[in-house]
Amino acid sequence: MKFLKRASNTATVALLTLLPLAGAAQAQNADYPNRIVRVVVPFAPGGSTDNAGRMVALSFEKQFKQTFVVENKPGAFTQIGTDAVVKAAPNGYTLLLAASNLPTEQVINKDWPFKAERDLTTIGLISGAGLALAVNPASPIKNLRDLIDFSKANPGKLNQAMAASPALDIEDLKARLGLNLTAVIYKGGPLAVQAVVSGEGDITSGSPQDIVSLVRAGRLRALVYSEKERHPLLPDVPTVNEAGVGISDFDGVLWFGLFGPAGLPADIVTKLHGGVQTMLKDPEMVERIRSLGMRPFPLTLAEARARVAAETARTEALMARGVKLR
Repeated sequence: MKFLKRASNTATVALLTLLPLAGAAQAQNADYPNRIVRVVVPFAPGGSTDNAGRMVALSFEKQFKQTFVVENKPGAFTQIGTDAVVKAAPNGYTLLLAASNLPTEQVINKDWPFKAERDLTTIGLISGAGLALAVNPASPIKNLRDLIDFSKANPGKLNQAMAASPALDIEDLKARLGLNLTAVIYKGGPLAVQAVVSGEGDITSGSPQDIVSLVRAGRLRALVYSEKERHPLLPDVPTVNEAGVGISDFDGVLWFGLFGPAGLPADIVTKLHGGVQTMLKDPEMVERIRSLGMRPFPLTLAEARARVAAETARTEALMARGVKLR
């Protein structure tokens, strides 16, 4: 009995010893953020992911009264930027603004060292939209049926200018239609789009932000849009389901989300997720998002995590079907 009493006393002392440490940790995070926060974007400046990062930085500066700095770290199929966040201290001062290619890369890239659900903390999804397939106006390809026919008659002769990581929905569409295109990799979506504008590339897929102004100016021809409904900024561009190619169930969306390193404290995650939700309720920020051709994604934390996991599962399913994603 004396032994049990001593053991109980020892456990009590240990617990009392830990309590100040827990309290200190909470106190340390209570004034977060109290210095500059880096928001790493693993793509070149100017694209949809970069703009999502800059909107987050702008909104968070207003909300948290602290400086949020966007750092573009493109390269190695977004591995350079992702690596900078994975290896950062889990204190909320280094964040990642990634696109839906994040869970895709870990499946298709044998050299990819990260797992989104293991090495990163999901904070929230920001926005999303579909993608449009587009060609140079001088191209003889006028619509999706023309693209299918040309590809079959000239296998591999069309260069597909694409961003560092493949857009899963576009690669799925290519597989379903039997399109034989040759991928040419660029460091970001805007660079891929400009390659087609200049005639260096034959076809690309771009977010509304990247292509709407070019379509309106007659510098690109949009063939088809990936979501189930037409985009309000591209009202004359048919959806895949309207293209008359035998597909009626297509609904492809590219999303953007905010992440931190693994082990990010729950109170910091809660604070940042709350910041995302506040941002997506701000009429000024919502209008900014919509003006770029996106729509807000005000998902709960659980829904955001499920969306990331679902993207991984979709990629694995496509790979299992033999779809070549790079």
